[in-house]
Amino acid sequence: MDDGGCKRRPLRIALAGFPHRRIPRGYLHFTLGGYAHILALMTGIEVFANLVAAYQERQNEE
Repeated sequence: MDDGGCKRRPLRIALAGFPHRRIPRGYLHFTLGGYAHILALMTGIEVFANLVAAYQERQNEE
């Protein structure tokens, strides 16, 4: 396959560091669970906001 003379480089993503060594072993699952709950909450708020905007737009069209 001809790549047009372009060399492909592997995609490298740098993620923010997670200070897992600073969290006591017995509490790591609470911390990760907390992050998961916050992410779920923020996703729910975003979905709800989009639904409200779509509903209001639909009512304005009628």
